[in-house]
Amino acid sequence: SSDVCSSDLYKADLERLGMPADRLEIGGAFRFQAPVPAAIDPDGPTFAALSSNLAAARQMLDAVRAVARHRRQFVVKAHPMYPIDIPESESIRVTDRPLDEQEGLSGVLYCASVVGLEAALAGLPTIRFLTDGGVAMNVLPAGVDLPTADAASLDNALANLSPPPAIEWGSIFADVDMDRWRRFLAGGSDPS
Repeated sequence: SSDVCSSDLYKADLERLGMPADRLEIGGAFRFQAPVPAAIDPDGPTFAALSSNLAAARQMLDAVRAVARHRRQFVVKAHPMYPIDIPESESIRVTDRPLDEQEGLSGVLYCASVVGLEAALAGLPTIRFLTDGGVAMNVLPAGVDLPTADAASLDNALANLSPPPAIEWGSIFADVDMDRWRRFLAGGSDPS
């Protein structure tokens, strides 16, 4: 039996964790399409993608509210499967639209979510939020590093936003190999 990976980088991560290389195949990624490079607006709002972990989401929201008092603008989106009450204000607007439907952003704040990777691939300044008393799981493959901030350092991190280093799309999400996926979903045998 085989396990299918999104790309060589994720395959290498699994091998480093002890998965036998002969069990791993590159199948590509269905969920993501290559992003259109985003136009950065230094005066635009920060898109805050709240975590699926409600405790982390509350910490992010508290940090955003504290920083918003310094006249920073935010567009905040709750995780679609884990709604949370987000009070709107002059500085905080709530959206249900995903990142790729946003325009004029200065940057992206995320925590343990693939939204950070999507933002970085689109060239947007991106910060991974570190929670207090918990683990903000890093879902980025090895070699892809983004700046981090906790509640205390968030304002400073947002004041020093810069675009991430260029990341090659295909190194993260390979093209879908339909023959491989058909074989995998058929239990490893030829489905024909």
